[in-house]
Amino acid sequence: MGKWRAGGYHGLVKQLFACATLMAVCSALGTAQSGNAAALAQVKTVYLLPMAHGMDQYLANRLTHSRVLQVVTDPAKADAVLTDHVGPAYEAAMKELYPQVKPAPPAKPDDEDQKADSSDSDKPAPPEPMEMKSIGAERPVVPARNRGTVFLVKRDTSEVLWSAYNDPSVRRAKDLNRVAGKFVGKLQSAIKHASPKAPAGTSPANAASSPQAPATAQ
Repeated sequence: MGKWRAGGYHGLVKQLFACATLMAVCSALGTAQSGNAAALAQVKTVYLLPMAHGMDQYLANRLTHSRVLQVVTDPAKADAVLTDHVGPAYEAAMKELYPQVKPAPPAKPDDEDQKADSSDSDKPAPPEPMEMKSIGAERPVVPARNRGTVFLVKRDTSEVLWSAYNDPSVRRAKDLNRVAGKFVGKLQSAIKHASPKAPAGTSPANAASSPQAPATAQ
């Protein structure tokens, strides 16, 4: 009897400890998800990177028709980027789309400028600078390997706000269009749950735009 009680007591302690640990993990995950939800609700425009099998084109079509997000062709106007790959390839694409502007070198004193002009007067003129391509003029090359996951990444923080998976072996146009519809449906549901709820009896569109009636003096 004493052995059973001891074993039952220790088993109960282990169960309580496991429950407490699970609650702590769920609480931490809930905090992270709420932070992502707040950022996801702020996304209004999206730029699509090239994807395997042309999935970006199907997604752009579905997003435009469903009006979930505004698809932009200028990456500078995008709140987030939709891509099917993350890691070095994604980082290289982002550096190409959003190059960092280097600060101009400090100006030389007047006496040094005069010396430089006199010493360089006999040297041939330097070649004219090459014209730089505009941002987004040439889209980065899509990686050959794809695992079937699509990521929505916040542009300024590189934070993954949402992701979804589908079988990457899909190749036919009809099936790709169907999969794109599933992706957009999942994204729309995630944005709906992330957006703040409007008061009862008020549509989300009118909640932010319609002004409140002024109070009447008694």
